[in-house]
Amino acid sequence: RIPGLIDGFFALAASGCAGNSSRGQLRAERYAKIGEKGKLTVTAAVSQPVSTYFSSDLRNNTTNRGVPNLEWALTYTLDGEGESWVPWGAFEAGVSGVMGSYRVFRNDTLGGVIVNTGINTPKVRGYAADVAVRLGKRFGIQAEAYTGQALGNYLGGILQTTKGPKDKEIRSSGWWMEAACYWSANVHSRFGYGQDACRREDLMGAGILRNATTFANVTWEANRWFTLGFEATHKDTRYLPAGRDNRGMTFMGMVQFSF
Repeated sequence: RIPGLIDGFFALAASGCAGNSSRGQLRAERYAKIGEKGKLTVTAAVSQPVSTYFSSDLRNNTTNRGVPNLEWALTYTLDGEGESWVPWGAFEAGVSGVMGSYRVFRNDTLGGVIVNTGINTPKVRGYAADVAVRLGKRFGIQAEAYTGQALGNYLGGILQTTKGPKDKEIRSSGWWMEAACYWSANVHSRFGYGQDACRREDLMGAGILRNATTFANVTWEANRWFTLGFEATHKDTRYLPAGRDNRGMTFMGMVQFSF
C-alpha cells in the first residue's frame, strides 16, 4: 500500500513504508473470485536485487549476484455497497514478502595496486501485512507494518542496509497509518503517521536509530488535467551516538498537470 502524500513516489520512505521503490521486475498475477463481492489476488515476481554502486576509489562496490530477488503478495479485496469516493474497497487485507541477496566487493590499495580484500553476500529478507477499511462514502483508514533485514534498497531500515567490514545485515521494522477524508468528490485530505526503527546492536554504535513522520494534506483535483495540493509534515529523527537528534517541519505545495 502507499499512503496518500503529495510526493507519492517517496511517500513515507524511511518512515515505515518499505517496498515503494522502482526496480526492474517481471511479475505474474492470478485473480480468483471469492463469493459475490470478494477477490483474491496472488502475485509473484522476480526483481533487480540492488542498485549497482562503485565507489570512486573502488574500495567499496555493490552489485547483484546474477540471481534476482523473489517477491510475493497475497491480497483479499471485498467490494462494498453503493458509490464511494475513497479509492479502495470496503475491506482489503494482504501479506507480502521479499527474499534474496547481493554482493559487496571490498578492495584496498597496496603499493599502488588494487587488491581484493573480501566478498560479502548480505541476505535480504522482509515481510509485511496491510489492511484498509472504508467507512461510508467519505472516510477510510489504511495501515501497513513490516519487518526484515538489509532493506535499505527497498526504502526500509531508514535507508540503511548493512554495517561493518563484513556487511552485517541491519534489522529493522516499521509501520504507518493514515485516515482519508473526502470533503467532496474532488477535494480530499490525508492525515497520518509512520515510523521506522533499526536494531540498536546492528548499528554498531553509529547510525540512524529511529525516524518518524507525521503529515496532513489537502488536495484539490480541479479536473482531469489540473491538481493542486498542500502538505505539512513533521519529522523526528534519533541518532547513535545519542545527542544528535533532529526535528523539524516541512511544507510542500504541488501543482500537477496531467495529459
